[in-house]
Amino acid sequence: MIIAAWGSYSIAPAINEKVERQKIQSEYVSQNLKDINTLVADFYVAVQKVNSSQGDINKADLEKCDEIATKLHWKSIEVSAILKDGRDQKLMLSFQQKLSAVQRAIPEVRHKDGSRRLSAAITEFSATGVKVIGAVARRAEIRE
Repeated sequence: MIIAAWGSYSIAPAINEKVERQKIQSEYVSQNLKDINTLVADFYVAVQKVNSSQGDINKADLEKCDEIATKLHWKSIEVSAILKDGRDQKLMLSFQQKLSAVQRAIPEVRHKDGSRRLSAAITEFSATGVKVIGAVARRAEIRE
């Protein structure tokens, strides 16, 4: 009985600490999953709004795209720290490159074929974004 009490007294705090650490890590990864999912969706909508402007781009719409892109770049850095696997790191690099490609294509909407190029860039970015969301979901053990 004394050994059981001593075991509970000395082992229980370590177990509780480990469980609490896992809970915090899980919440952190889950929050990042939610954030990146929302940002990718918001960016897609903002870019499509610019793309549908037929070259008559509203400054507020451009600023919205820039704001979301900046948040996505920072979120991708944060997510890169979560996804430590080499394949996932390559995926994050691709995500950042495709995001930059969309940013470069946005001003081209004013020119001939610019809308088509922007549509292609946002489609590629979105496909990569879905892969990133899947990788984060796997890390959060939400999806296999």
